[in-house]
Amino acid sequence: MKILVCFKIVPELDNVLESDWAVAGDRVDTDYVRKVYNCFDEAALELALKLKDEARSSGLEVTCTAATIGGNQAAMAKNLYAVNFDRVVVIPQDEVDFCPGKIAGIIADFVVEEGFDLVMMGKLAGVGDNGMTPLIAAEKLGWPAVTEVSRVFPLESSVNVLHSTDLGEQALSLHLPAVVVVGNTEYSYLRLATLREKLKVSQRQVEEFSCGTRTEENPSPVVQLLREKSEKHCIFLNGGTPEEKARLLFDRYLKERWST
Repeated sequence: MKILVCFKIVPELDNVLESDWAVAGDRVDTDYVRKVYNCFDEAALELALKLKDEARSSGLEVTCTAATIGGNQAAMAKNLYAVNFDRVVVIPQDEVDFCPGKIAGIIADFVVEEGFDLVMMGKLAGVGDNGMTPLIAAEKLGWPAVTEVSRVFPLESSVNVLHSTDLGEQALSLHLPAVVVVGNTEYSYLRLATLREKLKVSQRQVEEFSCGTRTEENPSPVVQLLREKSEKHCIFLNGGTPEEKARLLFDRYLKERWST
């Protein structure tokens, strides 16, 4: 089984200064902000490694490749060798934010050329957060896709997945090839590499892949980015006992909603 995990390196937006959100133009300055793995992609990276560990303990052969699209990503992406990814690939490409069709086309080209069996991606990818890229990639490949996946278990020529639905968690047997879209999972953080593991792979280089012909989508111009302002208000309940406060809460705020 050949697994591809697509990930994105994003700025930690919580650390962007308030003044930088209101700048004129089409880009917010995030050069000074620490870069991290997009949270859902980080979960996908860890799930792929767990799948690889479980498969090999059962005698199945599995390889894991991690790939990211964009410029100047090699330094951080290289760390994935230390946590046991077999290959780490950077696909150089400018102006890919807000272009799900373009990104999906690049991914599809890479998947077809390398012959992957399973593609794992986070459901949202930082800036843009459109949630469309995994599904468009699956459509371009002609593969089935399962969303909101929380666990993946290996089988001989398929995988079992757990995914969330409106009716609760559901288990599926998924024949390969397929696209798995990772949502909320208890394994949301990538495992840490030891210093010895980092030194062992320090001489390995990140691979590069030149995208092919499916990148036909032109990027839509971004006029301006502004941070959405949200205000929170707090009301104190003045009852003398917890029972009085609960009665006030019910009578003033919950009674009408409960009755409907």
